Amino acid sequence: MIDSVEFGITQAAVANEALNPKTPEVHDLEKILRGEVSAVEAYRQVLEKFRDFQHANDLRRIQFEHERAVDFWKNQLRTQESLVEEASGPWGTIVETFLGVAKLLGDGPTLHALKNGEEHGLKEYRELLEADHLNEECVSFVKSVCLNLQRQHIFTLESLIRHS
Repeated sequence: MIDSVEFGITQAAVANEALNPKTPEVHDLEKILRGEVSAVEAYRQVLEKFRDFQHANDLRRIQFEHERAVDFWKNQLRTQESLVEEASGPWGTIVETFLGVAKLLGDGPTLHALKNGEEHGLKEYRELLEADHLNEECVSFVKSVCLNLQRQHIFTLESLIRHS
């Protein structure tokens, strides 16, 4: 039997899922939250490794913007009366491994890894809108904040890559 705690799932979450099956909206909100938590973890790891990185403030800004998104998505899940998991799940492990390899190779590959993550996040947000079952507050947040920030993050990282 698989130990659910090993994958960042609490026993309370397993019990809650059995009693209250997730709606498609909750499922999608949890998925986007895990992605944002992974992004925060990725930037934290990179900033720890490259403390003297010339453009660390750009990376800190991006990390902060992902932290704001984490807060928004957690609040949305709470309004849905869903348990909010703090871990990024298996995706976080993949990000950690990928960044670990990139960091060994230096700034360029690390910045490319972050850019790939931002592009993946942009794709996830577009798919979230296409699902067409989000409440108006979520749709507005994605359209007015998330999509724009994802594009800005990609642009910033592309600029840093060119100058690295």
